[in-house]
Amino acid sequence: MTSPKSFLQLVADDLLGRSDIDFRRLVIVFPNKRAGLFFNEHLRRADRPLWAPQYVTISELFRSLAQCEVMDEIEAVCRIYNIYIGCTPGAEALSLDKFYGWGRQLLADFDDVDKNEADAACLFANMSDFADIEKAFGAPEEAMRHFRSCFRDMERSEVRRKFLGLWNILYNIYSSLNAGTSEGIAPYEGALYRNVAERLKQGTLRPREGFTYVFAGFNVLSSVERSLMEAFKEQAIFYWDYDEYYTERHPACEAGLFVKENIAAFGNALPPEAFRNMERSEGNRLLPEIEVVEAPTETAQAKSVAAWLKKNRAQSGTTDLRRMAVVLAGEGLMQGVLHALPEEVDKVNVTKGYPLSQTPAFALIDRFEPSAADSNAALLTALADRLKAEAARLAADGTIKKIFKDIYEEACFQAYTVVGRFSRLVAEASLNVTPQTLLRLLRTVLMQTDLPLHGEPLEGLQIMGVLETRLLDFDSVLVLSASEGNLPRQGGDNSFIPNELREAFSLTTVRRRTAVFAYYFYRLIQRARSVRLMYSAVTDGITRGEMSRFISQLLVESRIPISQYKMQLKPGISGGAGAADIAKPANLASLVERLSPSSIINYMKCPQMFYFKHVAKIPEPQPPVQEVAPNVFGSVFHNAAELFYKDQGGRRLTPDMLKRAAKETVKLREYVEQAYIAVRREAEPEADELLCRSENAVMKSAAVKCLAKMLLYDATYQSVKVVAEEERWQLTVDVDLPDGTQIPVLIKGFIDRVDEVEDVADGSCRTLLRVVDYKTGGAAKALPHVPAMFCCDGKHEHYAFQVSLYAMAYQRMHGKTAAPTIYYLNSLNKDNMPYLQMGSGKNAVPVYSYTDYAAEFETALKSLLSSIFDPAQPFTVTEEPEKVCKYCPYCRLCGM
Repeated sequence: MTSPKSFLQLVADDLLGRSDIDFRRLVIVFPNKRAGLFFNEHLRRADRPLWAPQYVTISELFRSLAQCEVMDEIEAVCRIYNIYIGCTPGAEALSLDKFYGWGRQLLADFDDVDKNEADAACLFANMSDFADIEKAFGAPEEAMRHFRSCFRDMERSEVRRKFLGLWNILYNIYSSLNAGTSEGIAPYEGALYRNVAERLKQGTLRPREGFTYVFAGFNVLSSVERSLMEAFKEQAIFYWDYDEYYTERHPACEAGLFVKENIAAFGNALPPEAFRNMERSEGNRLLPEIEVVEAPTETAQAKSVAAWLKKNRAQSGTTDLRRMAVVLAGEGLMQGVLHALPEEVDKVNVTKGYPLSQTPAFALIDRFEPSAADSNAALLTALADRLKAEAARLAADGTIKKIFKDIYEEACFQAYTVVGRFSRLVAEASLNVTPQTLLRLLRTVLMQTDLPLHGEPLEGLQIMGVLETRLLDFDSVLVLSASEGNLPRQGGDNSFIPNELREAFSLTTVRRRTAVFAYYFYRLIQRARSVRLMYSAVTDGITRGEMSRFISQLLVESRIPISQYKMQLKPGISGGAGAADIAKPANLASLVERLSPSSIINYMKCPQMFYFKHVAKIPEPQPPVQEVAPNVFGSVFHNAAELFYKDQGGRRLTPDMLKRAAKETVKLREYVEQAYIAVRREAEPEADELLCRSENAVMKSAAVKCLAKMLLYDATYQSVKVVAEEERWQLTVDVDLPDGTQIPVLIKGFIDRVDEVEDVADGSCRTLLRVVDYKTGGAAKALPHVPAMFCCDGKHEHYAFQVSLYAMAYQRMHGKTAAPTIYYLNSLNKDNMPYLQMGSGKNAVPVYSYTDYAAEFETALKSLLSSIFDPAQPFTVTEEPEKVCKYCPYCRLCGM
């Protein structure tokens, strides 16, 4: 049983069979660099010695024809920003870090305009002249009617007015950016491509005489790429990869849209019979064999890789992994897959980029606090030195798995490179911003940077993204996260150019991107023997995970018997199964310079969670900034409560005043809006205020209700005076280690609220100083004793630990004892006492002063801190996996 020849093998065989080909004068153009390595392997099988042909990507071919390089993206965005500021004198200026996202999108739009050779002057016409636009459009009246309706009454929408203001200067920005090339400034990629295409059409630029050019494996072509191929046609051979399944038998399938156009325009050097592989017969079976598996979680998909490898090795009777591929259709699975690989898989080739934001290098920059006296040059030098030191530390750390050590060292190198680019721009006076803005901009750039991981392409298991599968064929394919939204990829549709204009000017559209992903999907499986397609059915809020539309098409249209399975999790979790202890590094105290209440709680829950987050400093996977993270509601409420009490100016509030405030819904909503904007901008500095106000209405309404509920509860006291909101605190605890040494441990944090209340709840009037912690979940419960605060085997005992730590810090800083108080917002009413209660059952009593249990608490705290820094105690996994692992962002890393 033999597999069909791979596409690259077919191309190699055809070229080797041509007597008129001089391989010394052969240039093979591939969509990516990697294909050349695999192609050489096929040429090596020839029965005669050969000169290796020259391999180039389409981008390298354009650059060689232009004889120049393209502008660095950071420099391009800085130039766009300077042009934008010059075009909007007197307008409210955005700082560069807030503009950066806009700048990247403008650059992408300009790039799209040039690569598709659109008339920029006509496209970016003044939108107030609808007659000229309609004339230029040539679009259907229905589309024009919709487009006009969006922008006719501009005064009705601030967002539309802002858009119109930006649109009317886009051509000025575009033309000014392109004018720089006449001054010796390198062009951006689209401008370079367009210039080459125009010169080829004019005949002032030609392919090298005597050379043969091969274009292999392309799919969708931009206008400039088509122009280049037209100009090279007489000296070129074209190879298109497809299957008649989606070009002939199912002509409506979008996967074949561009291939059919390309074959019609340029022909195909390979015969049609080479492209009849989908639904091919072998014995009494149709191939490929396809399994569709619904998984309960993303983590379950990652952990299934080892079993899939074992199964395919057994079926193929070989340990050769080169013909197997794991394809990650979604983001965020890379870490889990790498950790899930069995030990016998010693060679792995990773071609999908790894987010730099999930590495210690980014954490180092993210928490960097510059000195007020630092210049931009000094700041960047300090960061470069820290990155070099971090790289040296990683190289010497023997506790990190090799593949992750390689990733983290590469992250240091890439971050160091970006810092170097910033240093050059600062030295050239192209980047004139404050140090604070510079640091925010650097973080923004690194957040959007993926690491180019390298392995040995011709050996080992291939782990790749969907785009990296182009030109390559495998016998066994496992596609993870093959869900709707990943295949085809959703998002990335942001553009300053409305969709109607994109359609009319033949720019990239959502429909076009969908067709591209359809082609990649079908091309990936068309020559495979076995394919497993996995997707997660996780229900998140109002959305439910579902299989990709491409899988649904296969189920409906293909004749291949497709097996469908549903993965079930085992009902129990075996504590520590598959998880090895992690030895503590010798320099742990220097790696963990300070603790916070949440970091200590993480250690109590699971020491390995503490290690991944606070020692290895692996950032948690973050949702897209447009989505609301689970902790956002709490952050918005905290900020809104702070804004309300700041407005009270520290005065003592009576019940009547608080009740009136609780009814002022409009005012409360404004506090929530301002709090939400602040939280969103922390995640996305360039977030627009008007768009923020239009988001997450349900969450904001819930926050308003909680704020009103809190005020009504405060009205149950005779009076309330807020002394401080979000008060920063720190304390140092001297900790004795088992070896007899003592180390100082710094702990820092914030107290949500410090207040004074006149409390008459039990019939006697007392004035209490309180430290208050807001909790959006949980409910009040009594603790039998102080040690219970240091356990996480129940629900929310750590809340009591946290507020007790606040009370301890407040007493150390101010010399005053306070009542530890927790406001459980979902159950806050006059019948639920917010103070800690100690004792069992009916014997439980409220604690009105931290001093009542301070000595016992501080002894237990020192014991806990000693265990954290004791080098003899490794980082173990949690003893309560059923309660902890379900919500742990690092559960993929420890094998639980």
